[in-house]
Amino acid sequence: MSKRKIPEKRKSEEQENQSEEPASKKLAPIFQPKSSIADGVWKNLKDDLMIFTMNGVVAREKILGFDLDGTLIKTRSGGHFAKNDDDWQLWANNVSKKIAEYFENDYKICIFTNQKGMQLGHVKPEGFKRKIQAICGKIGVPIQVFISMGPPEFRKPYIGMWTRLEKYENGGVTVKRDESLYVGDAAGRIPSSTRPKKDHSAADRLFALNLKLPFKTPEQFFLDQPKEEPYELKSFDPHEILDNPEIVQFDPADTVIPYPGTEVIVFVGYPGSGKSAVANQLKEKYGYGVVCRDELKTWEKVVAKAKEMLKAKKSVIVDCTNPDAASRQRYVKLAKELNVQCRCFVMNTSYEHAQHNNAFRLLIGTDKAHKGVNTMVMNVFRKNFTEPTVKEGFIEVVKVNFVPMFQEPSHRDIYEMRLTD
Repeated sequence: MSKRKIPEKRKSEEQENQSEEPASKKLAPIFQPKSSIADGVWKNLKDDLMIFTMNGVVAREKILGFDLDGTLIKTRSGGHFAKNDDDWQLWANNVSKKIAEYFENDYKICIFTNQKGMQLGHVKPEGFKRKIQAICGKIGVPIQVFISMGPPEFRKPYIGMWTRLEKYENGGVTVKRDESLYVGDAAGRIPSSTRPKKDHSAADRLFALNLKLPFKTPEQFFLDQPKEEPYELKSFDPHEILDNPEIVQFDPADTVIPYPGTEVIVFVGYPGSGKSAVANQLKEKYGYGVVCRDELKTWEKVVAKAKEMLKAKKSVIVDCTNPDAASRQRYVKLAKELNVQCRCFVMNTSYEHAQHNNAFRLLIGTDKAHKGVNTMVMNVFRKNFTEPTVKEGFIEVVKVNFVPMFQEPSHRDIYEMRLTD
């Protein structure tokens, strides 16, 4: 089969962000596919997002959105992952017919898919583009496709792909979310009498939840499954703290800050648990010095800098993860050597909560230093963590509860979403 040349849309960023002609001036055509490979226009937003707009797509108020793998298509080989770009078939026999019914009832059809494999080099963009055009041609109605290549801004369950659609890819027509629908297989379903294995994630259900969209699984949408299958949402629910105005930052509540005389406070917690925010608060309010391994790179340099500050009679906060007794002993030993008190402040932030915080700070662009914080880094801390006690040489172990603070109202709007799956 000869390879069809895929047209690229070449526009400036300013032109990309301009709205198309309003839908009121367009008429949705009766679509008749001319070939098995859909024609249309591709657009790239740097290396973050690819958008395919098939010929015949028009702006509409109602959106019927789909995930791709496991929702619209499945492998022909029977494996979980496709062996190549041709290893696919429609998920069910009625996929085209069912989607056509919604299209004829004034829904715009869209696909929103996470494809981080392209960013990692596992999937070749040109081959995947041909696959998308073949899938759209097979379904047979005009479809607009949004493909996230990995970054948090456009990766489900965050809503970046959908908001891109609403702002720039729907001709200025306002989307009615309450009349729209999103369908996906990553629904957080757990094993049951009808399901031997759990879903790989809940990203699709959370995507719809963040957007306040009605949601269905492929079984509910294509097979008219009447009953909701049991599911679990294991990701951190930010409303647990946002809706609790009585959170006390320090436990015990009568924790003395600042402590009389010079002291060392050893922080303990996951990356993203709130250590640096608390350290900066105490620095600004009480004049504590802060030493951080992210800046100094090695624990030897951290100890040396802390020693320098303590000799100048300046209390010090050690802003490092310090998961085990061995890492904490470096600072207990230093405090004893210089005859100052040493306390331990443990961030009372769970694994899931810290993951949420890491995703949040990357989304708002305030934390480039922690861009490399991934699941492996989090798991290393969890594996090595031992609960601090006064037996290690601390005069006190204090729990620190996470109290969210936002620089802008829009940041709270982002924080209250489910950001990890």
